[in-house]
Amino acid sequence: MSRILELKECLALHPYTRQLRPGARANLAEITSVYTHQFINIVKSEMYWGAYMKVLVAYMSRTGNTKKVAEAIYGVIPEPKEIKRVEDVTTLEGYDLTFLGFPILRFGPDGKTKTFLETHVKDKTIALFVTHMAPEGVPELQEWLQKFRDAAVGANILGFFDCQGEIHGLMKTIVRLNRDPHVRESIQTSQGKPDTVRLERARTFANETMNKLKP
Repeated sequence: MSRILELKECLALHPYTRQLRPGARANLAEITSVYTHQFINIVKSEMYWGAYMKVLVAYMSRTGNTKKVAEAIYGVIPEPKEIKRVEDVTTLEGYDLTFLGFPILRFGPDGKTKTFLETHVKDKTIALFVTHMAPEGVPELQEWLQKFRDAAVGANILGFFDCQGEIHGLMKTIVRLNRDPHVRESIQTSQGKPDTVRLERARTFANETMNKLKP
C-alpha cells in the first residue's frame, strides 16, 4: 500500500474527519486542510514522488570530475534513489529516471560509453551529464557532446548538462606538449573544476529535470 493511501486511511479514522460530510472524506485536499501547512507539504511531496518515482544516478569517472557532478546531482534528488558506477549497472529496468554521466574521451564518448548507451537506454527516460577538459565556450564542444546524444538511441532524453573538469595526470603532460596555445591554456582554465559554481549548476539541472516529470 502506498504512503498516500495509508495517510488517507489514517485521516479517515481521525475523530474530526468522521464529522465531515461523506463526500469530503474522499477529498484529500479538504481533509488535510484541517492540519498544519507542514503536513500538507509532506502529503504533496508524497503525491509527487512517494512510491511513484525511483531514480538512478550512474557515472563513469576516471579522474573524479564526473563523480563530483554525480554526487551533486544525487544530493538533491528525493528518495527513493541510488547512485552507482556505470560499470556496476546491468539494467535500467525499474527506474523512472536515470541520470547518466560520462567524460569526453577522444572528442566524444569512448567505446565503453557507446556500448552502454546503445545497449541500455532504448525506451528509457534519461538525463545526460558530461565533463570535459575544454572550456564550455569552445566551438567544437557542441559537436563532441552531440555524439553522446546520438549514442543514446531510442532514449527519452529529458535533459543534458556539461561542464569543464580539471585535467589530471598523463593528460596534463599531453596537453602541455600540444602546439596550439589555446589547448595548452586549458590546463590553467580547468584547475579546480568542477568548482562550486558548476556543481550548483548541476544541482539546478537535476531539479529542473525532475520537475519535468511532476504531474
